[in-house]
Formats: sequence, structure tokens, C-alpha cells
Amino acid sequence: MDEFQERQQARELLQAEVSRDFPDLVNRIKYVGKVVLVRYSALCFTPTPECIRRIGALAVVCSYHGATVIFAGDSVLEVRAE
Repeated sequence: MDEFQERQQARELLQAEVSRDFPDLVNRIKYVGKVVLVRYSALCFTPTPECIRRIGALAVVCSYHGATVIFAGDSVLEVRAE
């Protein structure tokens, strides 16, 4: 397997993992919008290695697709222009 194939396989595995934690996220950032708002309630309340891994994977997948990730409190006002 060459380097390109290894990177492609790693990307597919990461997307599958993120899709397990955040269903339909990949399709939404591909076809709907390029901003992902992560509210505090969606995060882990204690910064465990597992929590950091999940959020890091989310940020990397969004980066692959050119999406912006915004971390915000639960009281943030969400405005959508669809």
C-alpha cells in the first residue's frame, strides 16, 4: 500500500469513527453547511482522553471538508440562513 492509499484509508476510518459519535455530521458538512456549532452540553464535562480524542477527531474531519468548528456555551443564540 502506498502513502496516498494509507492516508485515504486513515481518513475513511476517522470519518467512520466520527459518524459513530456524531451521526450524519459528515453528510451535513459536505452538502448543507460549512459551520459546525458544538455546544457545551455536547462535550464531555471532564476532559478525559476519550473526550479529547472525540472532539479532536471531529475537528480534523471538519477540516478535511473545509468546515469551521465553533465551540460555544449552551446559551448562545443560533441563527441559520438556509
